[in-house]
Amino acid sequence: MHIEILIKHWTSHLNQLLYSALVYSKIKKKKLVINYSELAPYEGAIILYNNVSFLLDYSDSSKILDSYKKYDLYFKRSINKKDVTKTSLPLNFQVNFSTNPFSLIRRMDKKILKNPTSKTELLRALDYFSLMFNDSHSSKKINKFSKDIKDNNGKIIFLTRLWSPERTNDIEEKKRRIQQNEFRINACKTIKQNFKNSIVGIQKDSYSLRIAKKLTVDNKITKKSSYISLLNSADIGIADDGLFDNPGWKIGEYVMTSKAIITTPINIHIDNFKENINYLKTKCRNSYNELPDLIETLISEKKYLQMKKSNKYWFDSYMHPYVYFENILNKATVMQQGNEVKKE
Repeated sequence: MHIEILIKHWTSHLNQLLYSALVYSKIKKKKLVINYSELAPYEGAIILYNNVSFLLDYSDSSKILDSYKKYDLYFKRSINKKDVTKTSLPLNFQVNFSTNPFSLIRRMDKKILKNPTSKTELLRALDYFSLMFNDSHSSKKINKFSKDIKDNNGKIIFLTRLWSPERTNDIEEKKRRIQQNEFRINACKTIKQNFKNSIVGIQKDSYSLRIAKKLTVDNKITKKSSYISLLNSADIGIADDGLFDNPGWKIGEYVMTSKAIITTPINIHIDNFKENINYLKTKCRNSYNELPDLIETLISEKKYLQMKKSNKYWFDSYMHPYVYFENILNKATVMQQGNEVKKE
């Protein structure tokens, strides 16, 4: 019995799924094929396995795809709690990593690889030693992300970027970007002023240089390889909403590297990711003034170490590549068993 994944093109949004499927197929000794299909969502995929069809939606938006009813199971990265059902399920946090990229390429339809919108990710995969691509969206081998529970004396990390409101004509999006930038700028200022054992800063570009020049950091620091090294040396990660006011990739990276986490409110459904166990949260989107007290709570009696352990356990249960893909396929078994019970 083989696993077939249908995609329209190869983008960074799909790396977690594709590489997890690769790991799973190798361990379970199942054939994996990745074929081209116009039916696949722009930022998503279709899985066909054991007579079950899965629609996977990795878009940043919480909007439900109109086509979801055509499939047995629908999985969505940014899914609101009210939209979760027995057949509409969360994909939890998004992370970007790679493992054995040449092995993945060999399983991929040439039509996908020749698609112009796949070019960037294909070149990144071929650039095994990161000689050409090392930007913030480049996938890095998963073994580069350290999951060890080390004590770095409560070191804090918040390296972020700003989004220019001038680059969108959508009024609501302009407001969201202004609010997002306000939190990120003031969070960096607050942490920098109150905690010497911290790595904070804003990615340098023309907009950030105009708005928050003193907080910008050298681009060498925000390159993926450098960032992962700094991430591995920290204990506490600060996160806030990304696009569409839903969690960005940063919080997934914090979990992947066993960090204690402080975040703005999480508005989507994440399986068994619990406040005070896996993270602390601010009261609202702009509550950067709460960060010192929340950080002190974790530093007190080194509570961050227990939270780091909790997030390592969560990674092993939900985000490890083998488990991530296995959890998706297992939902089909649960659904089929439920259908059999109904027939009886």
